[in-house]
Amino acid sequence: MSNGALARQLISTAILSVLIAWVEPPDARASEGGPPQQTNSPEAGRSDHIVDLQRRGKQLRNTIDAIYANPGARKVAPNTPGGVNITSTFRDAIPAGTSAQDAEAMLTYAGFTMTKSPAVAGEGGRSIQQIDGQIKPYDKGFLSYATAVYVVVRIIDDGHDQQVSDIVGRIVKAAL
Repeated sequence: MSNGALARQLISTAILSVLIAWVEPPDARASEGGPPQQTNSPEAGRSDHIVDLQRRGKQLRNTIDAIYANPGARKVAPNTPGGVNITSTFRDAIPAGTSAQDAEAMLTYAGFTMTKSPAVAGEGGRSIQQIDGQIKPYDKGFLSYATAVYVVVRIIDDGHDQQVSDIVGRIVKAAL
């Protein structure tokens, strides 16, 4: 891990710790003998949303890790067409109708590097955009292969909202 990546990870961890402490549920503070605090401000609601996206992103990563830990997924031969289809995992975590911003945040928190394609005109005045994500390398074999996790998110923009219309994902092993 490079020094820059390590520094970013340490800063992200520190920020997350502060956010979690800051948005601790009022019931928890009350049980510690302190007065309940109101968290109805827009800032508190946004912080709760960010923490939820982080939690959901980490949960998605844990699910992908659990699938990969399955011997069947690990034994896929290098360059197998399609690899291991984990689309249902992504659709459970990020269903159609999820905001594009939330989907991208969850995937980033799960460890994906995201790339957006330019939007193209679609039917009914909607534009269509694709977001590609990858965790690469996800795992490296001894001098022979590297595994990556890929996800493709299709976004529909009706002029007011950008929402996920579909999402697909695969674990792919490639010979080096």
